[in-house]
Amino acid sequence: MKQNSLKSSVIPASNHPTPTSIVIGSLLTIIINTALLIWVIRLSAKHCGCIGGWRQELIKYFAGFTIFVGVLRLANSQGDFSGLGLHVPMAILALLGLVGLVYLVASIVNIYAVITYVDDINETQCACAVKDMRGLNKAMIVLRWFYILGVCLFGAMLLFSIATYIQRK
Repeated sequence: MKQNSLKSSVIPASNHPTPTSIVIGSLLTIIINTALLIWVIRLSAKHCGCIGGWRQELIKYFAGFTIFVGVLRLANSQGDFSGLGLHVPMAILALLGLVGLVYLVASIVNIYAVITYVDDINETQCACAVKDMRGLNKAMIVLRWFYILGVCLFGAMLLFSIATYIQRK
């Protein structure tokens, strides 16, 4: 009996990201968060007089931490810790899962902080942002729109998933 050639040529999908996608994602993460960090640090200078507050501090520290994570992922582009020669016990892997959940919540708060902070900086017409760092400020406005688009797409996917789940029941 002849086998279906289409069936035999199908390659099973992997749940693990490819090293190339890890490198590209890590580089984008590092570049975007470095620009964000530079922008926020310059705005926090005493002579600027721009608004500060908890959003500025959160963005600053979250961007720094995210750059650190991006560098780690870039240094170990296999997607696990085996490239570093580490043996990670299950308890630590479980702890990393919890850290991942905290990072997800912090990411959501950070997205809110970036969107509202960029708006407030431009509404108050902070001279350091609007005049001195015009190019970087425009990049932050574009980043803000990407964040808004990402939130909308995530919401649409979530609603679609919920609707699909309800229809199957």
